[in-house]
Amino acid sequence: MKALVGHVNDICTKHRWNEKILIVDSYSIGEEILQAYTHVEFEAINVKIKTVRSLANDIVEVYAEERFQQMEKPVAIHFMYWILHELIDSGKLRYFTGLEITSSFSRSLLDTITQLRMAGYTSENLVETAFVSTNKALDIKHIMHQYEHLLVAYQMWDYASILQKALDLIPPYNNNTIYILQSNLSLTQLEHQFLEILLPNQIEKLPLSKVYGVQTPQFHDLRSVNWSDPTSLSYIYQPKEATEVPEISLFTANTEEMEIKHMFSQIKKSDQAFDKCMMYYTKPEPYVTTVYHLSEKYQIPVTYGEGIPISFSRPGKLIAAISKWMKNKYSVKDFISIIHEGLIEFSNGAPTKVKITKLLRDASIGWDQTRYLSQLDIFIDEQNRKAMESVDEKRINFLQEQVLDAMWLREWFSILFQKLPSIEGKVDYRGLLNACKYMLTDYGRITSALDEVAKSDMLTTLETVLPYADEQLPFFDAFEKLHDLLLTSNINQSNPKPGHLHICSYKRGVYSTRSTVFVVGLDNRAFPGTPSEDPLLLDQERQSLSGFLPILKEKGQQNVYKMLQVLAHTSGPISLSYCHFSINDNRPVSPSHLFLQVYRLATNNERADFKHIKQLPRTLPHVDVLEGKDYWNRLLREEVDKQLDDSMFTTYENLVFGFQAAMSRKQDRFTAYDGLVDVDANELDPRLNKDRTMTAGKLEKLATCPYAYFLGEVLQLRPIEEVTYDPYSWLDAATRGSLLHSIFETFYKQLKKQKQKPMVSEHEELIFKDCKRKNISTRNNPTTS
Repeated sequence: MKALVGHVNDICTKHRWNEKILIVDSYSIGEEILQAYTHVEFEAINVKIKTVRSLANDIVEVYAEERFQQMEKPVAIHFMYWILHELIDSGKLRYFTGLEITSSFSRSLLDTITQLRMAGYTSENLVETAFVSTNKALDIKHIMHQYEHLLVAYQMWDYASILQKALDLIPPYNNNTIYILQSNLSLTQLEHQFLEILLPNQIEKLPLSKVYGVQTPQFHDLRSVNWSDPTSLSYIYQPKEATEVPEISLFTANTEEMEIKHMFSQIKKSDQAFDKCMMYYTKPEPYVTTVYHLSEKYQIPVTYGEGIPISFSRPGKLIAAISKWMKNKYSVKDFISIIHEGLIEFSNGAPTKVKITKLLRDASIGWDQTRYLSQLDIFIDEQNRKAMESVDEKRINFLQEQVLDAMWLREWFSILFQKLPSIEGKVDYRGLLNACKYMLTDYGRITSALDEVAKSDMLTTLETVLPYADEQLPFFDAFEKLHDLLLTSNINQSNPKPGHLHICSYKRGVYSTRSTVFVVGLDNRAFPGTPSEDPLLLDQERQSLSGFLPILKEKGQQNVYKMLQVLAHTSGPISLSYCHFSINDNRPVSPSHLFLQVYRLATNNERADFKHIKQLPRTLPHVDVLEGKDYWNRLLREEVDKQLDDSMFTTYENLVFGFQAAMSRKQDRFTAYDGLVDVDANELDPRLNKDRTMTAGKLEKLATCPYAYFLGEVLQLRPIEEVTYDPYSWLDAATRGSLLHSIFETFYKQLKKQKQKPMVSEHEELIFKDCKRKNISTRNNPTTS
């Protein structure tokens, strides 16, 4: 980093008053470079950060006569989904015809079309012979043609369109402008053509530290690298040539959570400020999730370079829960879960969540929009009837209060269901999106800045896609598309902030200015990654089409190079770790080869192998206690007998109850801790209490399982009975039994009144009439006859 800062200083000193444009892959990289420069008390005067995209946008906005609307990616994915279905339905595709068209497939194919357009291809000049299959080439040309047609029809420009327009509008070069390029700039063919015309012959290129022993980028165009002197970590793959041993610590953990806690422990031990530390991961999960939960629990300030899943927010959870509720035929069980998670914000005057839950269960709604209203009507009528028959004033007041609560709930559902789509047959996609918008706007609960960002992001996405959402989709396709649209993105992406620990992928870390670096997830499955081809655009096809299309089989080598660049640019201590056991697969995991190479460099042992790595400490040090469970885990690990004292009882109140139970069970007498319940035998014994009824079911339960009888009849415990939708069941057992009992009772009362004995030939039609009065069909159901 010193070489880079020195080079920037030379440029700014030589061209102090000139306009200087720093061209980088992303604004965050540019800010990191300028932060490193200004951190050593240099002045960055008249320096602007630009990406290739922002440069092209600026030119088109200033010089283009027609106004343009940029196509947002959610709209592009939506269009691609529509294009694929239209082409398949019309029989115009041959290669992709057997594939299921999903949102994820649409997204992948859009990426392929985008890469081809950024390589300068259109449906007219796409080279068919570059593809392994003629049918594949023709299908891609058809898809590109439809995509281009939609761009024209809706008067939209994608990034490739903007670059093509900017190529025709590039103004004459201003001799006073100094262009500074990031080394190893990621460029597509169109971007490279644009910069070649825009930039002067003389440009400044920032240096990168040279790394040895691996394949490095070999470009002779604007993507080339300006190498600077190596650092102590440039020789990881050539440890013999290293002149000094860098400050490296290596660690292996039982779980990913222990990796993260080890990092926090090291930060605490070194007394480093959070904004001096950086954590890089080789894969986002489970590291982002673990850091997020720990930071939320203990209020640790953290920024996330790639953001966090939107599903972590309350609005994200609300949309996921509402989708599940609708997919499960508006199941009451799912709606109760939404209430208990606190995802819905009810208006003032609403019953409490406990009351709403009890009402929904007592009304035996189960599922379906119509049952919510009809069953609540029945419940209201029943409570009114009970209130009229009762003479107890307290009971009357209780019943009337239940009626008011049920009426409020019925009115609330009546309004809500007018906004929610029908889920019978095909689903109106626009109606589904409008329903999500309504739920987020009117009922989405916001408790944090993260929730606010998530709500705003989802509403913006919905507003962007809604004008084009006019399809009738199959049930599962609609919800899969909704999930892909709203619940697969990340939010809260941020550059490093003062006072915050920053975590991001190592691929974004080359220009980081933070001195203390932690790299987690260096196992051989996560790093450098398994090379795999893109089936939509094979490496063979990429090489034939353009030298600017990435070759995926080289991805592993590129990942190693990026990691080495990150390490070579680090100025302070480095900690590398990996988890040596997979809980999901229940098997050990080996470290990556890079981890072994760093071990060889750190120990000055070139002959070290993976057996030596097993000697590294595999648990957290005994002093590392970040939360309560760490303390208890340490005691279990050490098998230490801990003497309970007053301080333990004060800190852990449940130990008091456990201690009382243990002492009581050691006594000679039978106590409540052994199962003694203080009850009135005269009340519970049916032989003594003639008013206590004993049904056949109760007698059966007492004989088969006395404990179940004890729970139900003595302790008065009842399992929560959910009325659930089962598409494969005509009636549930309880409803079927009650229905048959009612039919038989009505049937025999009529025979008794007529003083007749049952005969199939004479009374079969009579029992069928009773079934019809109960509004059921007995056909193909011999039990009812």
